[in-house]
Amino acid sequence: MALTLVLLASITTLLMAVAYFYWLRMNFWRARGIPHDKPSYLFGSFSGVSKQYSFAEVVRSMYQRYKGTGPFCGYFFFQRPAVMALDMQLNFHFALCTQTVVPVQISKSFSTIPKNGIFLKVERI
Repeated sequence: MALTLVLLASITTLLMAVAYFYWLRMNFWRARGIPHDKPSYLFGSFSGVSKQYSFAEVVRSMYQRYKGTGPFCGYFFFQRPAVMALDMQLNFHFALCTQTVVPVQISKSFSTIPKNGIFLKVERI
């Protein structure tokens, strides 16, 4: 009987800890006051990507919605917080940093390339 209660209490504590850390991660942008979409639990900010909407359409609508709110906005790529630069000067700064850092990273290790994320080039109209 006591072993069952200890096992049940430890499983409950473990589940509560996992739920708490997941809740902290999904409130990453809100805690910092950065504009963002409310994420879904599995797909993050890209829950609209399906047969109805493409990935580019979801990103474009997010860009149009937040382009006047500040230099960047936050989104969730699945459960991972990420940032989208909305200001052209900030995009230029990211491009300069990328040109100096990425060639060194590519020449050293090809296994880290898929971990860098997905980037979208937005041109001024």
